[in-house]
Amino acid sequence: MRLRRLTINHLPGITPGFTFEPPDAGVTIVTGPNAIGKSSLARALKHLLSGIDRNQDPSALSLEAEFDSGDTHWQVTRNGGQIVWVRDGEAATAPSLPSGDQINLYRLSMESLLVDDHNDQALAEEIWRTLRGGFDLDALRFDLGRRWGRREESALSKARKTLGDVERHYAALQADEAKLPDLDRRIGAANQARERLKHLEQAVELHEAIVQREARQEAVNQSPPDMDKLKGNELKRLDTCETTITELREKAEEEQRNLQAAHAERQDSGLADSAPQVEAVARVEERLNALDRHAIDRVHAEKDANEAEAALKVAQAQFEGSGEAPNLSADSLEQARRIVAPLVDAQARLRELKQQLKLAGEPPEDSEIDQHRAGLHALRTWLAAIAQPDPPHQGITATVWFTASALAAVAAVVALIEQTWSGLAAIAAAGLGLLLALMGQAKRTLRATSPADEAQKAFMDTELEPPKEWSSAAVGDHLRRTVETRLNNLILQKERASGAPRLRVDIEETQSNVESLNAAKAKLAKAIGFN
Repeated sequence: MRLRRLTINHLPGITPGFTFEPPDAGVTIVTGPNAIGKSSLARALKHLLSGIDRNQDPSALSLEAEFDSGDTHWQVTRNGGQIVWVRDGEAATAPSLPSGDQINLYRLSMESLLVDDHNDQALAEEIWRTLRGGFDLDALRFDLGRRWGRREESALSKARKTLGDVERHYAALQADEAKLPDLDRRIGAANQARERLKHLEQAVELHEAIVQREARQEAVNQSPPDMDKLKGNELKRLDTCETTITELREKAEEEQRNLQAAHAERQDSGLADSAPQVEAVARVEERLNALDRHAIDRVHAEKDANEAEAALKVAQAQFEGSGEAPNLSADSLEQARRIVAPLVDAQARLRELKQQLKLAGEPPEDSEIDQHRAGLHALRTWLAAIAQPDPPHQGITATVWFTASALAAVAAVVALIEQTWSGLAAIAAAGLGLLLALMGQAKRTLRATSPADEAQKAFMDTELEPPKEWSSAAVGDHLRRTVETRLNNLILQKERASGAPRLRVDIEETQSNVESLNAAKAKLAKAIGFN
């Protein structure tokens, strides 16, 4: 195959890329100074033709080439680690090519072609000097010595090694950069998966909740029909009922034992066969009731005696070691009763009067009462007005007057044409008729305002809240619920507040009575030595 075109789009060490097209015939010799791309052409052909070496090849490669093999045209492209061959415009497998080890066998330097030929010695020296930038480096090395430039050579080697490391690092960075879109897609897919996982977890929780709800609903459906009447305290009520049943059962057993004992006593009394007379039973029952009452009175008397004894002991304990005992005679106790009973009544009366005074409150303004009375009267007038039929229309007289005036005017025009005294009289009659018609129309205009409109205006002048609409139902409801109710409340409040002065006088009198009774109580307590 013969090379027709080689395009280097991207190759480490080549910036920018370029296209190499050898001539159509003959042998092509590529020569020139160092670092112009001679070795890069060989490297590009190696990367295209020798297959893929993932351990040695840089990842960022973009190369294209075209070959002719007889009548067959080949195209090959390489992007990264992918090589594609096209044969005559159709995708095909790679042709039979030499192995990668054989590619370097055809690599010759210009010096090796000319240096052994003595006839071309001058050309070889010129080419040698040209390849070295026009300098005779060997003569310079001979003059300077063999070790001259070793340090620079070592530095150059290190620089080349560093360049190789940088190129490999750059290739690795480009490989990582080439992976970035895939990583972005994977990150996006991971984020979407995380969101989907979250939604799936929510869906699972929702599904579990739905299953639980359906199970509970099924349990509710299987429950008795009156479960909705439960109040939540049925277990407590059941415990209470069971306790009550137990107590009633015990009481029933006790009553049964009492009944059996009564039957036994009846047998022992000899009354089982012969019942006593009704009168005797009634007397015995009455006597038993009297005994029961006496027993109850005795219990109460004993209780009162015990309480009195306990109170006496408490009172005695209070006066132990305090000097003389108080004068708790019957007369002093009676005096205390005559003071304490009226004092308690007076204090209760004073509290009652103060509560009544508090409830009485302040009287409303007379203007507000008059305002609601006027509003009440206006609404009643409005309702009465709309309940009456409309008065008969008074426009007939005006029409007659207008018609008469028109006829008189026509007669006046005829009279003016004929220039007669009767025509002048007709003119006067026409003017009078027109004046009367205008007066009648003005009177009707003045009467155009109906009583309902006047009543509505009178209510709006009170500045009270108007009804929602001026209809019979709305006005009647507003009259009863709002205006009339408020007026009654104001009148009632005024009546309550009117008794406030009398209540204040009664409070002062009762307060004075309480103070005098408290003074008498203090005086008596001091006299008998006991509060």
